Amino acid sequence: MPDTRAFADPIAYIRSCAEADEDVFSAEFSSAEAAYEEVYSADLYSCKFSACRFTDCNFEKVYFKDCEFSGCDLSNSAFSDCCFKGCKFRGCRLLGISLDECVCEGVRFENCTLDYAVFSNSKLAVTAFSESAMLSAAFISCTQRGLSFGGCTITKPQFTRTSLKGVDFSDSRLSSLVTSDDFSELRGAYFTPAQAAELALLMGIKIKN
Repeated sequence: MPDTRAFADPIAYIRSCAEADEDVFSAEFSSAEAAYEEVYSADLYSCKFSACRFTDCNFEKVYFKDCEFSGCDLSNSAFSDCCFKGCKFRGCRLLGISLDECVCEGVRFENCTLDYAVFSNSKLAVTAFSESAMLSAAFISCTQRGLSFGGCTITKPQFTRTSLKGVDFSDSRLSSLVTSDDFSELRGAYFTPAQAAELALLMGIKIKN
């Protein structure tokens, strides 16, 4: 049966469920705080996190399905070999968050701050960032299908060994993009004329009026 109670210590509850090999269904967590905690091999379905603060925490092999994070702070937390399917992050503070070897499928980041976030060796399918700020965020050795950015401010992003084919940046503010030396990641991406002009300068191309 779905558990719709609110828990004061969600990390401890999720960890206890994982240790008992039980899934977490429809649990609601509000205004909880945790730091330097660890969660390993847990499965969460349709859970809601509101105004929670989990900083410098480690999550490994955690499966999130149709979960929502609203107004949460997950700064400097690390997610390793985790899976997010149909999840939403709204108004979240995700500074320095790390997703390594994760799967993001149908995930939405709305009005989030992702400065210094790192996505590495991850699979991003139909993952959308909207109205979010991203300073020095990095996408390293990722694969993507249907990755999108809408109304974002993207400053000094790093895309290395991550193809941007089909990605449209024209609706976002993009500057000082970093790629591999051969700029191969940019093939097939969409930019505004101003964005393209800046990229041309990075490639050593001089535009003459």
